[in-house]
Amino acid sequence: MRGSVNGKLLDKAVYLFKRRRYAAAADLLSPYLLTYGDSYLYFKLMTVVSLIIGDWSGASAYLKTAVRLEKRTDSDLRIAEAVIRLQAGETAEAYGLLFDLERNERWGNFARELLEISRNTENKQALTEILEKLVKKRLSKIRLDGICELPNKPDRLVFPGVDSLRRFWPALTALAVFVVLLFAGTGIYFAASALSDNRDFSTERFNGENIVLTREDRLAVYDIETRYFLSDGEIERSFERMKDYYRRGDDNMTQREINRLKESNAAVDVKDKASAFERLLSDNRSENTGTPFTYDEVSRDPFLYDKTVVVWRGAAANLSVTQTSLTFDLLVGYENKKFLEGTVPVFVDYGVKITEGEPYEVEGEITVGVDGHFRLHALSIRRIQIN
Repeated sequence: MRGSVNGKLLDKAVYLFKRRRYAAAADLLSPYLLTYGDSYLYFKLMTVVSLIIGDWSGASAYLKTAVRLEKRTDSDLRIAEAVIRLQAGETAEAYGLLFDLERNERWGNFARELLEISRNTENKQALTEILEKLVKKRLSKIRLDGICELPNKPDRLVFPGVDSLRRFWPALTALAVFVVLLFAGTGIYFAASALSDNRDFSTERFNGENIVLTREDRLAVYDIETRYFLSDGEIERSFERMKDYYRRGDDNMTQREINRLKESNAAVDVKDKASAFERLLSDNRSENTGTPFTYDEVSRDPFLYDKTVVVWRGAAANLSVTQTSLTFDLLVGYENKKFLEGTVPVFVDYGVKITEGEPYEVEGEITVGVDGHFRLHALSIRRIQIN
């Protein structure tokens, strides 16, 4: 392309955006996320086109990097962020952005319109439909001409050297022995479907049957602030589901109900019994962790999925190596360089070779911080082939 400013690819994507060919712009740019890892124009453009074509999860993922690169000075990105937060139900954060944008010459009217619509629309599905129509009309006016940059292509291969790992071989050997003994000590593994009526009762676990709610137990506490507010009946049903999932060998669903109870307004006796089940679960993990959870499920409510195990595919990026561990970002769903579901940090505390940009399948335990952000503690990592 003649007169290339940002490089041929980005200039072409801007051209497609101006011609309202939003899906074409997204298809053109999505395989090059790693190439444009430090390009604000790339992430701003991908945030906006993802919004316009209705890819809310993609827009949210691209927005996070765009905000980090842009340092919160671009009102175009602020209005896009407000729309994303409104659709996600993050009303307080969205209103804070919109109140500031009411005084913005470019976006003031749209900000007031969004505030009015949000206040008068209670149903989330209806709000999403309204927002999808509005962004196609309003965000097509976003300006991209003022951004001039060239991509900095990252190094493609970074991994711990063999020499640096030799110092840790005794520790790694000890860890391997520990894992073998741990699995040997658990005895027989249990695999039963939580949804099947044709269950094999010989594989069920009954060592938690003595943990029950009694008539004397207080169930709900109504005078506290809590993450999940449950009635007496909801607490009782959640407790029974927890026991049933455990009996059937669905560790993930068991842990999710444990988390629900521990983060709720359940009384202390109920939470203590949920914690007792959590200790049983730790000692009797199934080989098959049970119900698989998607990135979208976890990102909507991370606290429910703390300590569950997921298996996600994606591409590795932002690799960082120390003497004792390595971390990287897994671009979930991006293993074929076509669609990005989201980004999750991965922590690895054993020796493994990772190549940036390559596709991997990661089995990991979800850990959630007090701020609600989650990461994966990798249990196993497998390089995969994409045809």
